[in-house]
Amino acid sequence: MGIYASLDLGTNSVRMLVAETSTGNTINVLKRYTKITRIGEELKDRGRLKGVAKERTLAAIFECKQILENFNVDRILGVATSAVRDAVDGREFIELINRETGMPFEIISGKREAKLSFYGAVGGLLEMVSRDKAVVIDIGGGSTELTYIDRQQIKAQSFQVGAVRCAEGDYSCQRISETIRSGLNRIKANSPLQFIGVGGTITTLAAVKMKLSQYNPDLIHGTVLETATVNEIYNQLNQMTLEERKCVKGLQPERADIIVAGTLILQTVLDMLGTEEIIVSESDLLHGIVSELSQSS
Repeated sequence: MGIYASLDLGTNSVRMLVAETSTGNTINVLKRYTKITRIGEELKDRGRLKGVAKERTLAAIFECKQILENFNVDRILGVATSAVRDAVDGREFIELINRETGMPFEIISGKREAKLSFYGAVGGLLEMVSRDKAVVIDIGGGSTELTYIDRQQIKAQSFQVGAVRCAEGDYSCQRISETIRSGLNRIKANSPLQFIGVGGTITTLAAVKMKLSQYNPDLIHGTVLETATVNEIYNQLNQMTLEERKCVKGLQPERADIIVAGTLILQTVLDMLGTEEIIVSESDLLHGIVSELSQSS
């Protein structure tokens, strides 16, 4: 039992979860924080993190630190994922964050990211899914992770396709398919399966489906997204201008420039897996970190 804070320095956003755990490792959310900072902006062309992106990200982490002053937190852990993993100055930036903010951040591998997302997603949907049949699809800004159980062991795969990466690189459906095909073939061999979706692209699509004027994680969690609905939303968004997408209910204006690419990734994955639906989870990487911190205390 205790209060824990987890932070995710992702390609597109900085997120934080403050939660209290109780007997049985039940997670009670006390505070959520999300700010789009786009640390992965132009990383594909530059290979290094942009100065303004680092400033935005550092400012968001300072905001998180201020929020945490209102809680008696037992342990904190921040993780950096795809963009910081790939950047030549990624480790240098994490050292700067740790030094300037005093917040403990570390760079994690794609496979560790996938496993933490799996624990978080499945743990938050125990009444709806079977752990042994679950496949967690996590579409991030820089990469997509797929995680599942095979012969009682967690198998995790990370692919270099994410909403920001694919938007900036103008990835086609064919290029996405070629990148992920070998991994999906292994997963299909284990059917029947239940698919769980986490990450900003997928939760946003659920919000768009529900036409939410204000984002509500309690309404999003457990929502079923049909493949036909994903295809319909993709076709609608793809035909809109950027300014038109910014006015779509359920879609954050800051995400309007990458949502088409993110939806194309999901559309491609679902089509290749041959599934008709995916369950949306608000429990993800952050919940997996909290669970791990709690169990190791």
